[in-house]
Amino acid sequence: MTYHEFINAVLQALFPLLLAVITAAAGALAQKLHQYLNARFTAEQLGKAEAVSRYAVLFTEQVYRTAGGPAKLAAALAQAEALGRGVGISYSSEQWRTLVEHTVFTFNREWKQPASGGTHSA
Repeated sequence: MTYHEFINAVLQALFPLLLAVITAAAGALAQKLHQYLNARFTAEQLGKAEAVSRYAVLFTEQVYRTAGGPAKLAAALAQAEALGRGVGISYSSEQWRTLVEHTVFTFNREWKQPASGGTHSA
C-alpha cells in the first residue's frame, strides 16, 4: 500500500465521523442562534413596551392632572394598551398594569425626591 492509498483509506474511514461532527456542530450553532434571536426579540419588545408605558404615563399626567390616582391609573393603562397595539405589542392587561405601575413608581421616586446639594433634574 502506497502512501497515497493509505491517506485515501484513512480519509474515507474518517469522512463519516467528520461529517457527523460537522452536522452536530451546525445543529448546536443553529439552536444557539435561535435562542439568541428569541431573547433579542423579547428584549426589544420589552424595551418598546417600557417606552410606551413612559409615554402613556407622561400623557396621562399632563392631561389628567387633577384626576385622582385610580382615574389616572385607568387612563394610563388604556393609553398604554392603545399605544402598544399601535406598535404591535399585545401584552395582557396585567402585563401593562405591571409596566405602568413600575413607570409611575420610577417617576414618583425621581420627581418627588428632595433636591440634594442644590441640584435636581426631572
